[in-house]
Amino acid sequence: MNRTAIMLMTLCFSKLEKGEAQPDAVFYFTHDYELLLFFTSLEVGKDDIKITHSNYESMAHRNWRTSLLTPFGGNFVAILFK
Repeated sequence: MNRTAIMLMTLCFSKLEKGEAQPDAVFYFTHDYELLLFFTSLEVGKDDIKITHSNYESMAHRNWRTSLLTPFGGNFVAILFK
């Protein structure tokens, strides 16, 4: 797993788990490439069949498509309701 994705997951979820007094909002900003690494570590869009050169045509409607997961200006939001 990518070090940046691990750091992002640790920062995001450790703040949610502690239950300590938190600020009203915490924002992290990053580029789409880092979001892809983060989504990969969470197994977002994971397909049952791996895409290869021989099944590329049949995988046209696969779950993992970067154009759907991180379009220009895409966001990920984690919200803790108390």
